[in-house]
Amino acid sequence: MRRVREGGEQSPVEDAPRVGPQELARRVEHPRWPGRLLNRWGLSSEREIARFLPLLLLGVVMSVAAALLLRVTHGQSLFADEWVFFSYRSHGSAETLFAPHNGSFNLVSLLVYRTVFLLFGPDITVLRLILVALELLCAGLVFELTRRRVGDVIALGATTLLLFLGSGWLLVSTVGISLYLAVALGLAALIAIQRGDLRGDVVACVSLVLAVASYSAALPFAAGAVMAIALRPAPQRWWRTWVVAIPLLLYGAWRLWAAHYTEDPTLPFIAETVIAPGAISKAPGLVWQAFAAGLASATGLFRIGTRQPFVVDHSWGEPLAVLFVAAALTRFLWPRRPPLDRSLWIFLAMPLVYWTALSLVSLQATGTKIPLARIPTIAGYQYTNVVLLLLAAAALASGIRIPRLAHFALAAALLASLAPNLLTLRQAAHAFRVNGPIDRAELAAVELVGSRAGRIPIETRRTTPDFTYDLPIPAQDYLAASKRVGSAAAAASSLTTTTPKARRAADLTLIRLYRLALRPSGGIAPPIAGPKAPAFENQAAGFAQSKRGCVSVWPRRSGTPLSFILPRGELSVQADEGPPVAVNMRRFTDPPGLPTGSVAGGASARLRIPVDASRQPWRLLISPAQAIRVCALPDTAPPGKRDPA
Repeated sequence: MRRVREGGEQSPVEDAPRVGPQELARRVEHPRWPGRLLNRWGLSSEREIARFLPLLLLGVVMSVAAALLLRVTHGQSLFADEWVFFSYRSHGSAETLFAPHNGSFNLVSLLVYRTVFLLFGPDITVLRLILVALELLCAGLVFELTRRRVGDVIALGATTLLLFLGSGWLLVSTVGISLYLAVALGLAALIAIQRGDLRGDVVACVSLVLAVASYSAALPFAAGAVMAIALRPAPQRWWRTWVVAIPLLLYGAWRLWAAHYTEDPTLPFIAETVIAPGAISKAPGLVWQAFAAGLASATGLFRIGTRQPFVVDHSWGEPLAVLFVAAALTRFLWPRRPPLDRSLWIFLAMPLVYWTALSLVSLQATGTKIPLARIPTIAGYQYTNVVLLLLAAAALASGIRIPRLAHFALAAALLASLAPNLLTLRQAAHAFRVNGPIDRAELAAVELVGSRAGRIPIETRRTTPDFTYDLPIPAQDYLAASKRVGSAAAAASSLTTTTPKARRAADLTLIRLYRLALRPSGGIAPPIAGPKAPAFENQAAGFAQSKRGCVSVWPRRSGTPLSFILPRGELSVQADEGPPVAVNMRRFTDPPGLPTGSVAGGASARLRIPVDASRQPWRLLISPAQAIRVCALPDTAPPGKRDPA
């Protein structure tokens, strides 16, 4: 047994191992490196070490998470809403900042993006640093809120889960900046409001004002702040109503002011939030789905039954939801339960408000009557969902003495949940990373076309095994924004060395924006004197003859692939009698190129190759069964419509 001095202080000499006095004196004067390190930091007792160690581990976990997130977000581009921010909200009057975006108030988020765009251009590196900083801030604030109720060790596990929450895929995309900004400000408001003094209330009020002006995900935290004020004693409750009244009144005033907006080509993607018909009757089932999706996300069971990283399978979360409700009821009804913390009602109200809002509120494009219901199992909602569930679980467990065996069980559950979350994190990061070069290549193609592209959308809907991407911004709007704040495109000279998917996307964009397609022009015409003839590349595939601006090729075998390097300007493709000949073209992509039409046997078709800043030539690829003639024609376009040299 350890001997204890009077007053309860342990004797370091009597507690030491039974060694000789000389060895004991040497250990006291020259401790080993852990002891020296802890003594240098002023930690001399077991209690101080036990309090410091979780903070040290938290720093290690945060460092690992920051390094991982910076690594997996490398090579990405702007995504989804960020392209709208870049093209329409990065410049202009204050109206572009206050106007709703998909029904949400994004003033603070837009100020962050506008500042980055004006100072650094569309630099994804700066946005990645901001994203990681906000994720670490959210995790640190959750750690602070949970440690007060369940201790440092369990709070460390909850924070670790958040830092690697693959089910909330916005962790690995800068498009999540708006979400993390709103969540961080909402968490800061909760911490400040629990101080109970004037300084804390002022900080909470300011944080809530900024939070609700960042993104709609802040609204459940505002509901928690309302509950916190309502739980205060009667006189103080009324004196401090301004803490939540100011943010909510400002948000309500903005909501009334924003109702006058209509869809405008110069300010698109406004939308409005409505309660769709029949939403109230469906709300209980959707609330249950959102509850189950959050628990499935936190435990890693969301991957069972689905291979899509952007949709959460909530079916395995439903039995967990039943267990969660049963545990909560036991906590309330158990006769020998520890006293309940009044703040429990704050943390129970927040997820209920969040789930109800997801279930009732739909997006509706301005000027239409078609509401688009929110699906509570979308991965983009799961980060906020898990944050609120962790806070609610910590509040329910507050005051309960958690045995050591339960700590081991929770650690095992954490490890089990991290595996699928990390797998999904990697899968989502790969999808975004593949998309980055494609976007930059498409924008490089847009800049090659220039003003000739008009208002054609840069990209139509593109589907991969993981997700569906869309860059529906008109080329003209992107070009106007790039002149103001900088280009987000890859250099045209790099298009020949980028990824195969990006090269193919560049050619697709060029073909669509230039409207490259064969135009039937009747029967075979005799050759006429014209510019330099196209060049036939694969001489071994056929016999070629050049004459008066034309190159005629007789393939050695039917269906042999033939390739021609095309000059700029008007061209004619002629086929001898025989079956129709499919014509493909390529500039940066690999053979066989991309389809641009066909030529009927015994007929010809015309094609115009435009002039732009890239020296990379276009190539025409065909596999005919008969002789083919490709001719360069004199430019017959009116002078005002000719391509610039």
